[in-house]
Amino acid sequence: MPFKFVRVPQLVTKTLLLLSIVLACFSVAANAHVDSLSYGWQQVDGINLFYREGGPRDAPTLVFLHGNPSSSIMYEKVMEQLIATNGLHVIAMDYPSFGYSDAPDRSRYIYTFDNLAKTVSEFLALRGIRRYGLYMQDYGVPIGFRLITNAPAAISFLIVQNGVIHLDGFPAAQDENGELRKHWRHRNLELDRRRAGYRLSLPYVNAASYAEEEDGANPDAMLVMVEGGSRDDFFTTPGALAYLRDAPQADIHIINSTHFATLDKPEVVAGLVSNFLDRNSVVITAH
Repeated sequence: MPFKFVRVPQLVTKTLLLLSIVLACFSVAANAHVDSLSYGWQQVDGINLFYREGGPRDAPTLVFLHGNPSSSIMYEKVMEQLIATNGLHVIAMDYPSFGYSDAPDRSRYIYTFDNLAKTVSEFLALRGIRRYGLYMQDYGVPIGFRLITNAPAAISFLIVQNGVIHLDGFPAAQDENGELRKHWRHRNLELDRRRAGYRLSLPYVNAASYAEEEDGANPDAMLVMVEGGSRDDFFTTPGALAYLRDAPQADIHIINSTHFATLDKPEVVAGLVSNFLDRNSVVITAH
């Protein structure tokens, strides 16, 4: 299970699309102490987006971008540990149609990575977040790298978990003439139907299925990892090492966990993040 830590935004490509900030109406949040998480909904262009937030607002900010098919809940325990041990401001949102956020009809909302990045950018601006570190996993990577491309000066550091930007770590996409690459070029509705059928056939976590697990995995991690494989067969370790070609200063960590390691081993992930932040003087650790 690969992690990539980069202190400065070196992994920047040419601008793909200039994103602008559009109208939002209001924010509703529950009050909480700075050593616990608060929860609320931020309205962005008429869509209510759920978020989790914690830590002092004037501290360095770490933005968590979740993967598919999960939501910001995958970061709950890691966020709690980071605000308990580091002077850090943390925030994670649910994308439209994920978690507790609104699910607008496709006639109203365009479900593309470009548009999701636009929505995240607007969300951060409305929350008053101008400069931040990024923690990206799975779907969070194509969203996060669009944020980096469009506003590189806003990013102070990067953390990537189980997300690739090189074909090295994406076995299913390495064959240019394979089904997946053809699907990217020309959408195959039959493939969409087959994938939907596969997802519907996946087992729900229950007493019988959990008893079959040998390593006592977190049931929440089990529920969302049925698509990613028990040790992430979808995004593989070579994809983590490939980042070193673009950012040789990056730290690479491989741990024995699932595609959703923040659910499975939050204490390990939080420890790696804390160590990285301390060594790079991003925050002051509370002792």
